[in-house]
Amino acid sequence: MNCYLNLNTILACFVFLFINSCKPTDHTITIRGHITKLHRDKIYLYSIHDFDHPLDSALVKDDRFEFVIHPDKNFVPFIAAIIGNGFTYADVIPNFFTEPGVTLLEGELRGHITVNSGPENALMTKYLTLGFQDEQDTAKRSRYFNYINNRVKENPHSYYILDRISACIYAFRNEELRILLGNFSSEVAHSAGAKKIRQMLALRPDHYDKVTNFNLLTPYYGLQPVILPGKKYNLIIFWASWCHACREDIPQFKSIYNETGDHQNLNMVSVSIDKKDADWGKALLMEKMPWRQLRVDSMQMDAVEGYYNLGAIPTVVLADDKGNVLRRFKGFGDENRNDVIALLTAID
Repeated sequence: MNCYLNLNTILACFVFLFINSCKPTDHTITIRGHITKLHRDKIYLYSIHDFDHPLDSALVKDDRFEFVIHPDKNFVPFIAAIIGNGFTYADVIPNFFTEPGVTLLEGELRGHITVNSGPENALMTKYLTLGFQDEQDTAKRSRYFNYINNRVKENPHSYYILDRISACIYAFRNEELRILLGNFSSEVAHSAGAKKIRQMLALRPDHYDKVTNFNLLTPYYGLQPVILPGKKYNLIIFWASWCHACREDIPQFKSIYNETGDHQNLNMVSVSIDKKDADWGKALLMEKMPWRQLRVDSMQMDAVEGYYNLGAIPTVVLADDKGNVLRRFKGFGDENRNDVIALLTAID
């Protein structure tokens, strides 16, 4: 048997390898569905992180539909939801993770619907509730973090795992986020999806016991600082008009104000994260809160969220005049009201 290849054969092999190595990888995302009793002419594709702006639409014919996404280099994989006009809570199509290839949705609306897709959706099914709690207890926090970190080490190429970390970004400390990013593959760690985490790391101080002062909008279109000079203590309440839990807590803050409102060294201020000035103004007229009111401008939102570590609202921060955090509350209630009053009384 002749063990030698002629020159033409070798050149042909090189050409074949060159052409295939230069051929672009197809990252097209195709979402096909056959869902009986859909009874819609048109449906819409959303990211679960933004239900205000549909990403795509598809026509429905004979209960079948198809979405096709051609991602560019700035594409951020996301958990998707499909919604049709007039959908109710009973008309639920399962969420799924966008990934290259074909995702098949089959079943009956208001019945069982299966999702057949690739490895990212398998991870989503396995770790559907993956998240992180802002736990202060050292031992519990260590266990929570190690669990998340081990999932990253096992799945370094997973954009779904990255999405879950990004979704609860404010529960992590800076050093924890750096460790997690370091355990992802280079492609994932430097993707557009990781950009949000890196931006926050650049904004948020490593010291969690200190916050930064900001000049924010007043109801009269002026600017005022959150932390007032000359006031030893600052009770900062982050809320929004659309936040039901925030508005339920307002009577508690009124009670605090009534008992401590003449406190010479106390600055009490509510900071709204409402996007629309009109929504904020309407809520102020309804709630009639007698202490200072400020709103975060959209251009400042990332910085304020980062520096105050706002994972959710209501968030309440008690800080001194230097921005040192004395207490931080996630959510509020009777017990926290009593804690704040007792703390203010103790430091009078």
